[in-house]
Amino acid sequence: EAETGKSVSVRTVFETPTVAGLAAALEAAGAGDWGAIEPADRSLPVPLSHQQERLWFLDRLDRSAGAAYHVAGAVRLAGSLEVSALAGALEAVVARHESLRTRFGVEKDGPVQVVAAPGGFVLAQEDAGALDAGTLEDRVASLVSVPFDLERGPLFRATLLRLSAEDHVLVVGGHHAVLDGWSVGLLLKEVSALYRERVGGSAAVLADLPVQYADYAAWQRSVLTGERLEAETAWWREQLSGVPEAIGLPFDRPRPAVMDYRGGSVAVSIPGDVLAGLKSLALSEGASLFMVLEAAFAALLHRVGGDADLAVGTAVAGRRRVELEALAGFFVNTVALRHRVEGSVSFREFLSAAKDVVLSASEHEAVPFEAVVEAVSPVRSLSHAPLVQVMCVLQNTPDASSALALEGVEASAFADEAGTAKFDLSLNLTETGEGLVGRLSYASQLFDRETA
Repeated sequence: EAETGKSVSVRTVFETPTVAGLAAALEAAGAGDWGAIEPADRSLPVPLSHQQERLWFLDRLDRSAGAAYHVAGAVRLAGSLEVSALAGALEAVVARHESLRTRFGVEKDGPVQVVAAPGGFVLAQEDAGALDAGTLEDRVASLVSVPFDLERGPLFRATLLRLSAEDHVLVVGGHHAVLDGWSVGLLLKEVSALYRERVGGSAAVLADLPVQYADYAAWQRSVLTGERLEAETAWWREQLSGVPEAIGLPFDRPRPAVMDYRGGSVAVSIPGDVLAGLKSLALSEGASLFMVLEAAFAALLHRVGGDADLAVGTAVAGRRRVELEALAGFFVNTVALRHRVEGSVSFREFLSAAKDVVLSASEHEAVPFEAVVEAVSPVRSLSHAPLVQVMCVLQNTPDASSALALEGVEASAFADEAGTAKFDLSLNLTETGEGLVGRLSYASQLFDRETA
């Protein structure tokens, strides 16, 4: 749309798998009607985005969620690190992205975004040379889980643990209301470029930021309103009408009255030869790798739980406009994919139906999940998440260790299992050169590790 002024759906891309066919579809397509994102009038209060408003509400409703809504990464840095250059690079990135300087004030009409002026960011530093491996992991986990005050801020922070002159651990993170997983990767890439510049390398070349997150929030509120919002939410209301209140799985313990967000995770590894088979199946069925994985996960949940009607959530980047690709903020959205198992069907038949579910949902994925929940109006309970209690995500964002590249320093992932879970089960996978790797996170109140 940014190049041609026209818009085609994801379904059109899948149903028109040739360049010539897609060109014809694009020629016949109409113009996108969402409008460009323009700078907001900053003399007026800036509203929260729909996504932010849900997290603000949850924070006021249940502070026990704690680190479940933190986004963080920890990287081990081996080599001659220039700490002042790293601190300067982080400060420049915080100055560049307003979301990292945002907190939430409360006015008579509700919460608003309050953006602090650039400057004042400090990289916290600690001497951790006396800590053994286990204690170091505990310290990183404690840093990741320190609560954020949404009204007072700051909602983004970074700490450098010094183990020795050439061994450090960098812990960065923020509240989910101001950044998402995509944001962490792009921030660390920017830090890498700015660090290189500060240690005498080439000048950092960063993408222009024509808008900031507050502009996006004001735009979202202006376009997702009135008849458009009603039409979009009506589709979701029909799609999810009558979905079971909660998924049925063989839990180790009864579902508690109040979810405490404690969790664990187990490593998942799918070897390269199996991945090749999955891709071959996807190609033969005109599907994506994600569609195959999500359908397989849904089929597994049906097998072990017996539900013939179940909803599986997934996360979409929410950055379908070019203005947002290089911007830090909370754009990711949860999308509910509803599956029905009728009679005895083959997996290929189930995959075909799942493909249609994913493509249909993609046409309406811009509707914030909180608006979908409000429209469907399920029975609300503190014992489980609304509409979806399981997630399946195929990540395409780099992890912290691969995103951070500092001159003369080797970066590697640091074990940082957060010990939290927002859902009963969450399967997160990433494609690598060797296959698929990831983790299955689980709610400790429901599952023992062995069961998960």
